[in-house]
Amino acid sequence: MFECLVIIHFICLSDAQGISFRPSTLRGTAEVRLEEAELSITLTSDSPRRLDPARMDRACVGESCVAYFRHCETQPTRISCGYALFGREHVPAFELSAPNAASYARAERHIRVAAGPGIWIPLWALDRTREWAWPYCNGPGRPPPVCPTN
Repeated sequence: MFECLVIIHFICLSDAQGISFRPSTLRGTAEVRLEEAELSITLTSDSPRRLDPARMDRACVGESCVAYFRHCETQPTRISCGYALFGREHVPAFELSAPNAASYARAERHIRVAAGPGIWIPLWALDRTREWAWPYCNGPGRPPPVCPTN
């Protein structure tokens, strides 16, 4: 059974070797050291952005789902994936990094994201990766997509 050791900003962790908070008015983060990986969770931002739900994927457990975006970059000595979750006032964003794919997969098993009160979806279920631009409604260098007004 999966048990949360700590919950930080809609993210449940069953493994945390160390946690540090970096408060800032520009971008405050929580930095979590896992056994074989690092997790950086954005807590605050001076430029909140709206996401376009049409450009998001969905991961579900039963009837509970979370809309998300995932973009990964692989280098010879590092794999990093950034995530954004849709449906909250503040867009939960985080990045998981590990030295290789095997370490990344092991780290994913220790992380869950909230899909509702008491409902946690494992990070490994958020498995679709996008190669195009982040799904924000606004941003430099690209026309804004049509986003809902509510």
